[in-house]
Amino acid sequence: FYEEALLMPEQGGLELDSAKLSMPNQYTSMLDWFAVDLEGEHSAMDGQILKAHTEYVVHAIHWILDQYKESYDARAKEGAALSGNLPRSVILVGHSMGGFVARAAVVHQHLRRSAVETIVTLATPHQSPPLALQPSLGYYYSSINKKWREGYQFGVPGAPNHVPNPAFSHVVVISISGGINDYQVRSKLESLDDIVPPTHGFMVSSTEMKNTWVSMEHQAILWCNQLVVQVSHTLLSLVDAETGHPYRDRQKRLAVFTMMLRSGLRYGSNLIARSSGQPNRMLIDDEGANFAGGGQIEY
Repeated sequence: FYEEALLMPEQGGLELDSAKLSMPNQYTSMLDWFAVDLEGEHSAMDGQILKAHTEYVVHAIHWILDQYKESYDARAKEGAALSGNLPRSVILVGHSMGGFVARAAVVHQHLRRSAVETIVTLATPHQSPPLALQPSLGYYYSSINKKWREGYQFGVPGAPNHVPNPAFSHVVVISISGGINDYQVRSKLESLDDIVPPTHGFMVSSTEMKNTWVSMEHQAILWCNQLVVQVSHTLLSLVDAETGHPYRDRQKRLAVFTMMLRSGLRYGSNLIARSSGQPNRMLIDDEGANFAGGGQIEY
């Protein structure tokens, strides 16, 4: 089975073309792409619309996973040869408010546990809405961000409130900013500070993004070839060639994002030295959290 990914475009903006993010074809394992059509509703204007979109995305995630199971069961009933395991999660990619909807879906009470382990957002305001025209919008933002902070809290070891495995301990979030040319959403709003800890995600500007190096306006981030190609390669690099599914280990996924998106000059040298001691590749150990002696990702 191919691993699946779900795209969520900005409401009221340009359509997010799933074909653009599936261009690279030199990988042994590929991704199935599904796109959410929210009919151009302006979720940036009202919290109630955001809630409705969140409900729809949760339903879409469950439907996608169920389709794989139904297909698997049907083929098994027919006696067809089966290989591989069923997908357990989807990768969410969201543009602008679509990225916030992706995060809202993760904290939704009806979402199956571990149904989402990786989120990539493009030009998404995470801290607060760019313009809170309705009180419901600001309230919804505050409630979602509060749940995210609580989802990563371990508590004090030995204390009654200590949680050995927080709800979001497996979730990685990457926020990609368009830089100074994005006049609609400023980088300060796209930051993950105080929402997602550095151990589980980061924000990177397109100006310092590997093989991109340019700032772009709010809609151009969807079709800028330099950025689209790099994001495509990154998502495909998350897939373990042996299982056909993304790495379950959170540290491995975060290491892939770091090596593929962040500037090698600024971030790569320390990670490489810590990972493998080699200057030109990152080694990933599939048996543990240390990065050594496994499959390699060239950069």
